[in-house]
Amino acid sequence: MVSLPIMLFMAPMQEQLAEMLRGNADVPPEVAEMIEQIGAAGPLALMVSFGFMLVFGMIFSTLGGVLGTVIFRGDRPALATEAEQ
Repeated sequence: MVSLPIMLFMAPMQEQLAEMLRGNADVPPEVAEMIEQIGAAGPLALMVSFGFMLVFGMIFSTLGGVLGTVIFRGDRPALATEAEQ
């Protein structure tokens, strides 16, 4: 959700950088072509990246939660047994 406004904000700066690199004679043609392909990424690329982020986000957030629980959990209070009550 946050990536879309960031992409809209960054698009003019990326286009300006691409124009600057296109006008530079020292840039190899392969690099210029790669820049053109990155700039041409549209809604399909956004949906694919969302899918990857969704899957990997679920995996790593779960692992982070489990790891955080193991590292930062405090001592648990002892359970009261029937003999103590």
